Amino acid sequence: MAPGPAAEICGSVTAGVLGAVVAVPLVSVVWSVFTALRTPPVPLSPPPAAPAR
Repeated sequence: MAPGPAAEICGSVTAGVLGAVVAVPLVSVVWSVFTALRTPPVPLSPPPAAPAR
């Protein structure tokens, strides 16, 4: 006997919640590693002087 529509919806919701629980920390770790290893670009020219007040 095949499961009914309620079981399919419950399984989809459960899979979505478990996916979010795994995906959010994974993206956080990847972003932290990316920002730690990234070097800021070197400016090509010095910034303009601020005008006198």
